[in-house]
Amino acid sequence: MTDLEYISLILKGDTALYKHLVDRYAKMSFAVAYRIVKNRDDCQDIVQDAFVAAFENLKNFKGESKFSTWLYRILANKALTFKNKQKYFDEIEDIGKQEEEYNEELDIATEELLKEALKILSDKERLVIDLFYYQDQSIKEISLITQVTEVNAKVILHRGRKKMNDYIQNSIKFAHNE
Repeated sequence: MTDLEYISLILKGDTALYKHLVDRYAKMSFAVAYRIVKNRDDCQDIVQDAFVAAFENLKNFKGESKFSTWLYRILANKALTFKNKQKYFDEIEDIGKQEEEYNEELDIATEELLKEALKILSDKERLVIDLFYYQDQSIKEISLITQVTEVNAKVILHRGRKKMNDYIQNSIKFAHNE
């Protein structure tokens, strides 16, 4: 039976026949995906996603190209999207590692600068900053603790961060100008 004959019957409701198309194109689909992502486990997921997407969009297949061409286009898009996401996550991971290394290199002067920045805050700002960053409290929890609305808790947090940031930036500029 040809691909078009299978597709016609599948679209008429005999969805179990889709297995024949999967069996026919599974190996080649895996090979196409593997050439792009070069990881067997990821390829299996991508191929499965592509077959599901093809099945869900089978009614959109016009027959202007071979079914395999249409399927491989879906597959290639899935694989390239995955690879781009993976590249993005790898970059994020690299940034995270760099941040960890940088944080390990923070010296006492930087910690002192943060302590000094905290001193310029009002008592309520310092409390909200402490609760949010050091005690891992949510805005809702901070609202309950400080007896202000959640909106006000957000405003206090924002103002405190802004004051600290301005203080630190000015301190850095001053240090560079000396």
